[in-house]
Amino acid sequence: MLTAAEVRQQVEKQKKSRWNFEKILAHSSSEEAVKPLQKLLGPKGLYPTKKNGSLTESILQEIAKFQQGETELKTDKGGNIQAVIGSSNFSSEQLAENYTTIYNKVTELKPTG
Repeated sequence: MLTAAEVRQQVEKQKKSRWNFEKILAHSSSEEAVKPLQKLLGPKGLYPTKKNGSLTESILQEIAKFQQGETELKTDKGGNIQAVIGSSNFSSEQLAENYTTIYNKVTELKPTG
């Protein structure tokens, strides 16, 4: 666990590929403490907000979800879905399983009509 000041130092000193974190979680009571990070992390999609679930009352639940591999699906203005389905060390079967999971979830959530 890092403080907001430690995260700021890490972000300012190093390139994104060398950061030692993938996601930042913050308790909603510490919203003011992470405010100075908005300009640095906002454009990269890492700034904790209520909308993306990283500014929350239940930090431990969010940590558990992250450790289980829950990811975010993002869409652009045209409605195209942007999602990572694996990494370079995944086997073909793992990639196919992840793709199938994402596809099934999207079709399940798709509104009728």
